[in-house]
Amino acid sequence: MKRLGIVCIYDKEGKVDRYLEYLLYDLKKVINDLYLVVNGKLCENDYKKLQNITDKIYVRENRGFDAGAYKDAILNWIGRDRLVEYDEMVLCNDTFYGPFDSFETIFDEMQQKKKDFWGLKFVESKFLSHLQSYFLVFEKTVLKDPFFIDYMESHIDEETEDILEVYASFENGLFYALTSRGYQYAAYGNAYNYDVYLSPNFCVREEKLPIIKKKAFAKKYLHKENLMDVLKYVAEKYDISMIKENAVRLYGCDIAFDKLQTYKISKDDLAGYVMGGTSVEERQILDFCRPLDEIYFYGTGMIARRTGYIFSNRIPMLKGYVVSDDQENVGVFGGLPVYHVGEIKNTQSIGIIVALNRNNSEKVKENVKAFENVLFLFSEMNC
Repeated sequence: MKRLGIVCIYDKEGKVDRYLEYLLYDLKKVINDLYLVVNGKLCENDYKKLQNITDKIYVRENRGFDAGAYKDAILNWIGRDRLVEYDEMVLCNDTFYGPFDSFETIFDEMQQKKKDFWGLKFVESKFLSHLQSYFLVFEKTVLKDPFFIDYMESHIDEETEDILEVYASFENGLFYALTSRGYQYAAYGNAYNYDVYLSPNFCVREEKLPIIKKKAFAKKYLHKENLMDVLKYVAEKYDISMIKENAVRLYGCDIAFDKLQTYKISKDDLAGYVMGGTSVEERQILDFCRPLDEIYFYGTGMIARRTGYIFSNRIPMLKGYVVSDDQENVGVFGGLPVYHVGEIKNTQSIGIIVALNRNNSEKVKENVKAFENVLFLFSEMNC
């Protein structure tokens, strides 16, 4: 088994903390050729840390996020001809702590599943289903298909500064493209759709996810009880001081790492937040659009971008996006114009697809009630 590993690294201060060294050393045990692509700067002493792991280090401008780094490395550093020499390719970024199960254990288990590509966590969301892209593995069946590298070359923008574009084209788009070609996938963990940021403990305990996402410690997501719960759980097999070192530096979080063993966790305060996957089928969307002359997606957020990417070439009558009248109009989104909903004239030939999460879909019901043709991405809302 000859494996290629490409790891994207980004730190705004150019530092390499111990959690990353641990991750890379453990990954190297299952990798033949390990390439590190650094987006942005790297301090001299930290560069030396990486040199102790591999001599294949490429420092590039901070652009294109992880997907852009992978594309750059594959096309301009490794090349098409060398890529097909490998039995597997691992694409990994540095956005998580772990692994709590060794990569040797993980790869041994996943080899038994005999799939074409796999990841650590699967998100079930009908046409937006995907493997989360912070850790992906592609087998030779995919690598030897020219379609794969052609997709990376033509669909991944290594210059983009729009993270929504990366989620849409790399995370959802590539998954959709490969499964549409018949490639089979698998995930290491169980697919319960627990939120990796808000409920890391449920992900680790119940989904068997062997990592904690770093942003779970950011103020935007921080759920103290859930974090203390998962830290106590993983402390038996992972040095959580490595997490403390990085999380405090990046996020200044006030998690009581030093009091972890004596900390009394209130089970009533633990919360298993589930990501709200869409429930409308791909077929329903296409059937809804077929008799209409104009289609507009309501929203310019994550779901709208992912939905637009999947369907933009399949809905020729797609004319643009709409936002609520009290929202700022961003002008252009996903290459199409954005309108305030009040600018759209209601006719029998116009359709609105509300591409928002469940809560925001409820909020805009009033804004679309006058339209004759409206489709929500959550089936129960179309009753």
